[in-house]
Amino acid sequence: MRTLAAATVAVLALALCRCGDEGVAVIAEPVDAAGADGTATRADLGAATDSTGGDSGAPADTAAGDLPPLDTTGSSGEVATEDVALTDATADGVDSPDSGDSGDGLASPDSADIAADTAPSACQTTADCPALPCKVAACTANVCVYADAAEASPCNDNNACTLKDTCTAGQCVAGASDLCDDQNVCTADTCDPKAGCSHAPQDVPCSDGNICTQNDACKAAICAAGAPLACADGNPCTQDGCDAKAGCTFAKLTGPCDDGSACTVGDACNDGACLPGAATACDDGKPCTLDGCNPKTGCTAIAQAGPCSDGDACTLGDACQQGECKPGAAANCDDANPCTAQACDPAKGCAFSNLAGPCNDGSACTGGDACQSGVCIPGAATNCDDGNPCTGDLCDPKLGCQHSPQAAPCSDGSACSVGDACNNGACAPGKAATCSDGNPCTADSCDPAKGCAFADTAEPCADGSTCTQGDTCQAGACVPGKAIACDDANPCTFDTCDPTKGCTFAATAQPCDDGDACTLGDTCANAACAPGKPLPCSDGNPCTDDACDKAKGCAFTDNQQACDDSNACTKGDVCKAGVCAAGVPPVCDDQNPCTTETCDPAKGCKNVPNTLPCDDGDACTGGDNCAKAGCVPGKAVACIDGNPCTDDACNPASGCAFLPNAATCSDGNACTANDSCKSGSCAAGVTQGCDDANACTNDWCDPGKGCVHQANGAPCDDGNACTAGDGCKVGACASGSVLQCADGNPCTADACDPKTGCTFAATSDPCSDGSACTAGDACKGGVCLPGTPTNCDDSNACTTDSCDPKAGCTAVANNWPCDDGDLCTVGDGCKAGACAGGKSLQCFDGNPCTDDACAPKAGCTFGPNALGCDDGNACTGPDGCIKGACGGAAVVCDDKNPCTTDYCDAKTGCQTVANAQPCDDGTACTKADVCGAGKCAGQAIACDDGNPCTGDSCDAKMGCQNPAVANNTPCGAGNGGLCIAGACSLGSSLNPATSCKQILDTLPGSKSAVYYLYHGTGPTKTTYQAYCDLATQGGGWTLVLKADGAKGTFGYNGGMWTTTLPYNADAPALDATEAKLASYVAVAHKEVLLVAKVGTATNTLVLPATATSLHALLASGAYTKTAVGRVAWKALMAGSSLQLNCNQEGFNTQIGGWLACRMGILNNQENDCATPDSFLGVGCTGGSGVTTGNYANGSWLPDNGGVSFAAFVWVLVR
Repeated sequence: MRTLAAATVAVLALALCRCGDEGVAVIAEPVDAAGADGTATRADLGAATDSTGGDSGAPADTAAGDLPPLDTTGSSGEVATEDVALTDATADGVDSPDSGDSGDGLASPDSADIAADTAPSACQTTADCPALPCKVAACTANVCVYADAAEASPCNDNNACTLKDTCTAGQCVAGASDLCDDQNVCTADTCDPKAGCSHAPQDVPCSDGNICTQNDACKAAICAAGAPLACADGNPCTQDGCDAKAGCTFAKLTGPCDDGSACTVGDACNDGACLPGAATACDDGKPCTLDGCNPKTGCTAIAQAGPCSDGDACTLGDACQQGECKPGAAANCDDANPCTAQACDPAKGCAFSNLAGPCNDGSACTGGDACQSGVCIPGAATNCDDGNPCTGDLCDPKLGCQHSPQAAPCSDGSACSVGDACNNGACAPGKAATCSDGNPCTADSCDPAKGCAFADTAEPCADGSTCTQGDTCQAGACVPGKAIACDDANPCTFDTCDPTKGCTFAATAQPCDDGDACTLGDTCANAACAPGKPLPCSDGNPCTDDACDKAKGCAFTDNQQACDDSNACTKGDVCKAGVCAAGVPPVCDDQNPCTTETCDPAKGCKNVPNTLPCDDGDACTGGDNCAKAGCVPGKAVACIDGNPCTDDACNPASGCAFLPNAATCSDGNACTANDSCKSGSCAAGVTQGCDDANACTNDWCDPGKGCVHQANGAPCDDGNACTAGDGCKVGACASGSVLQCADGNPCTADACDPKTGCTFAATSDPCSDGSACTAGDACKGGVCLPGTPTNCDDSNACTTDSCDPKAGCTAVANNWPCDDGDLCTVGDGCKAGACAGGKSLQCFDGNPCTDDACAPKAGCTFGPNALGCDDGNACTGPDGCIKGACGGAAVVCDDKNPCTTDYCDAKTGCQTVANAQPCDDGTACTKADVCGAGKCAGQAIACDDGNPCTGDSCDAKMGCQNPAVANNTPCGAGNGGLCIAGACSLGSSLNPATSCKQILDTLPGSKSAVYYLYHGTGPTKTTYQAYCDLATQGGGWTLVLKADGAKGTFGYNGGMWTTTLPYNADAPALDATEAKLASYVAVAHKEVLLVAKVGTATNTLVLPATATSLHALLASGAYTKTAVGRVAWKALMAGSSLQLNCNQEGFNTQIGGWLACRMGILNNQENDCATPDSFLGVGCTGGSGVTTGNYANGSWLPDNGGVSFAAFVWVLVR
């Protein structure tokens, strides 16, 4: 607080006296004479009174020279004339008590007095004048003079709860109150005049500005979000969400959904609703079940009766039993050809493979005829040699061998004559034979039957071989005595006795048996039986595990492996009891919502394109639709988030993606580099790499300065592996001591590599392993390896040579067997270190066809001779020695009988055994001729051709004869067939037709009735019955099905339209029994005839439609358009009613999954076909349970009002 000296107050008072009339107030701040600090406060002047001498208790005397009053009302200490009147001080010589307020707000007087009237402030310049609120100071005549500040100029009333205080008439007037509103509902706003505004947190309800939250509440001065708003409409075809500003959102989806029906698949969302997909494929692949679908439970299969195919071409007349196709009788595959083998392939039927066995070509001049390429090919010419050298032999194809006399050398049958000659077909004896064999062991003579005879003697003899003992004459030869036993019991050695060396066991390469039944062609190798090739054990059956038992050979064990039953409509086929059993039906769903799936047993799954809404799998498109079996993308989705740190894109899998990019930026930290956008915002880059690769500095980063590198004294590596104890000095690595490298191994070179350190490279230097029994020891792989063994062989068989590792070679005399170099001695032996000769070698090989001798260098020799001999084989003759062996020409054994097998026994000679080979008995009326008891006989052939229109007989030369019977002879069954030119008329059970049109074209004038038809060929040919309309609109119509609209049998989604199996096939007539005949899948057509009965009225409608069958036209579900018109369709059913527009007609008419007909017309009251409300046709759905007939919703303007009636319709094709 400013202070004024008493003198100054006096001067100010004088000034006031002189200048009062000028209206200028000179104000002085009074002095509190009694203040503790010696100053007078402005407050002390607040109520000072004039106490001139002795005026005790008198009213204050206000003199003209008194000070004007100070303003003490303002909060800034201003002085105003209306506040206080200063007492006149002119006569006051003493202090008087200050009865005013000291400014402390109390009513009691201050504790001290103020001085007498104060004087104005003295000044030299205006700057010396104290500042007062709302006053402008001026220094006039060394006195501070104050004037009011400008109106509305700012000031401070010292109250923190007012704003924009302003000066008014020299006074500071408070401005507006400060509301202290911080715009936060979660704080309680208050104001203290001294402290100002305060905002205390308060827990009250609030709103966070997000509609997607509810029950928001304040917590810690912040409005916290409440529970999420529940946005769920229970619709699988909408995406439930919430927008903070708009609230709940339900975006329409286009993906898959479930319409709640087990009879549809591929249901899809469209415009926020779940629309049914294609019909569920309920074909179980079984021909004997009627497949259907229950919307609640799904596919159903009802067992059917009737013909079927078990997939085995080797059975005929297969039939359905309890839902399974049971095989019929086995097919007869006998072609009566001896040169073919008959078999049946389950896949293809009868198969005839050519044989390669014997046969008979019908000529007496050939023998050994053999089958080739299924034909009997003549064999070698018949041997007509009658064994008579005196006849000329020839062969007549009919008569066989012929023999005429001729002149030639011959044998008279007596071996005791030579030079015999033919005479008139007989052999005349020649001169007597000379018999001398020069063999001391025979007595020579001549036997007329056998010729020269050399009767054996039993004299002792010598065979010249030391391998035998007790040799004697036997069988005309010197027979060795008892042989030395040289059998080593090894089938892979040839055991012999060398007259000079004794027993020898030479390895052979003969076939042998290794005792393993799983090998073939075992042969000897290196004196042991080596296994041959593995026995091939493959039966070609995937349902058996092929193995081999070493004791028993091949074994084929049934397995349970996966297999293929050749039915494309089964999968997971598994072997059972050695046979491939059908598996479960395949899933034909190709996961393509743009195709409708079926299954063909021959070709497998079929997928037919549709036009349903779809999802192309690309979340970047919307409104996709099927076209040509593909999902065509809709319009592209716009993906923009306006964030520069994301790359706006669209992910085909997940939709819009705002991928953070890698744009460069700066995070203001010198310790990071390459800052870039991450996660959609600018993120610090990699930490600045401050590693200077110097182990002798401590590296770190200062966020303000960057990298810092401070030298240290740590251990380090100078990069030289050949130093140790390296250390840092002045920021660099100083090398330590040199590394010592020595491993003490003579086979390594010790060194040090500055990069890797000590190295001990293996050398190849010479070394010593410490043994006297090796030489040339050398280092290898860092180890001293022994060299070659020392050769201690002194080439003397009579010393035993060895080596001592310390002493070296030693040789000790032995008494072993040895060889003295003379091959004509045997039993040589060592004596005193030398070889001594043994006994003389006896050379005798027991072979009458060799001459036995011995040479010291060569040993025994057995030179071949040319003597007569007997090889002991009755199948050769005459025998003689040739090249050291006894043998003769092979005896020919042929009795000219094809029903005996001729062979020769080495002991008894020619033998004949009756066989069972095919043969020819010479008559065409037998077949399968076969030998029995040595004679050819066949079975009578069956000449019945199964044709009642032919006569059956057999001609011995020409075989079966089947001439046609007289025309018009009755034939066939049940339809009055007649024989025409040897065949039963077309349409009979014996001569079924392909269609009723064929019957009409072939036999004009035929009457309408049930006829026999067929489809398929070969083993798959199947005969069935169907009604033929041969009169209506030109005739030739074949009945394919009969549908009762009051029943659900032929509903649009039923299995009847897709399965190939007949239904009630035993009801082929034109009656009122529902049925689907085999003609549904068998008869090709260009037209379809609908015959509809409503009440008693029957009408017809012809539809143009070309297809291989009605099944082929309808089963795929593809729409085929017709153009007969709405009027023609209405005329088909009496009393019908249809809307006037849309008119979608034809086959497989279907719109939006609501109304559909297999054959019919759909109508709508609007020009478009989006939501038809009426139909007329066959095989329909969506109309109050009517499957065949007319339905029209009366609410949508049908031309004849609302109707719903069933019709019975016969469907025929031509």
